[in-house]
Amino acid sequence: MPAYELYGQEEIDAVVDVLQRKIVHRYSSREARGGIYRAKEFEEAVALAEGMQARYMVIRTEETDEIKFRENPPDRCYYCKTELFGKLGSQRLGNLGVLIAINLVFGFTVPGINNIAHLGGLIMGFGLGLLLAPRFAVEWRWEAAGAQGHVADRQRKSVRLVAALAAAALLFGGWELGNARWQGNAETLRTQAYDALSAGERDTARQLFEQAVAADPGDFRALGAWGLALLGSGNPEGAFTKLKASLEMHFDNAPLMESFAGLGESLERWEEMEPVLRRFVEFYPANTSMSLRLARILARMGKTGEARERLETVLLFDCGNADARQLLEEISHGGA
Repeated sequence: MPAYELYGQEEIDAVVDVLQRKIVHRYSSREARGGIYRAKEFEEAVALAEGMQARYMVIRTEETDEIKFRENPPDRCYYCKTELFGKLGSQRLGNLGVLIAINLVFGFTVPGINNIAHLGGLIMGFGLGLLLAPRFAVEWRWEAAGAQGHVADRQRKSVRLVAALAAAALLFGGWELGNARWQGNAETLRTQAYDALSAGERDTARQLFEQAVAADPGDFRALGAWGLALLGSGNPEGAFTKLKASLEMHFDNAPLMESFAGLGESLERWEEMEPVLRRFVEFYPANTSMSLRLARILARMGKTGEARERLETVLLFDCGNADARQLLEEISHGGA
């Protein structure tokens, strides 16, 4: 059985329009074109976007594959838009999925990124989008011309209101809980103390470092910074104690070790300095400055044999070290 299709005046007008404005009269014949340059305007728009290095998108639609569109209903334009925006939405959703995956990978692999915030934002954003976004659908109504389709938003206003109130409550509650959690957090207190030091408020910084250590006794950074703050405020004994405690937890801090060693020598706290410096020097034998300090401490404690070995190590790395040679000569002659 042969297939056939009836064309109405609307289709005939569309074909004539294409012939007159897009094929026969592409660029010239202004009178015949009626001032409309569809192909040319499209090409100019593409050229303008490329010249501005702006992103643009050309989407190919297949609304003619839709059975209801081929039935040529009065609302066939609805299927055109559905096809267009459906494809556009799918593409946008794919781009969003790639972005979500990248953020999650960075959150799990890069230190210092709070992935809980990413996941919370993803879940809440999806939930709010689902509840607040419009839900368009076609509603059919009988009118004088027959059944007519109208696009309507089926999302209830009450649902949107409840979702907005719930989001506001969660936001406020999260804000309060977050402040309560981080207010006494050692990392937060330490950061505030550093800011106080930068502003020249030494007493405030010292108090904040003390609070940070009270919140987390194992915070070696806060202990070391507290010791330096005490040293700056004229409390060398307290500074020595805090620096020693910090370096015993985490000795891999050369500048802090320099401050500790210089302070310990001025206070003559040889016995307390010796194990801390020994641990550092055993890990960093090429650090001639600390090795020389350790050798000097060992010599003053009467451990001349160990002091000589340390000095020989210093000279192995720095054969021209005059201080090491002088101290080695003093030890050889019975002095310290």
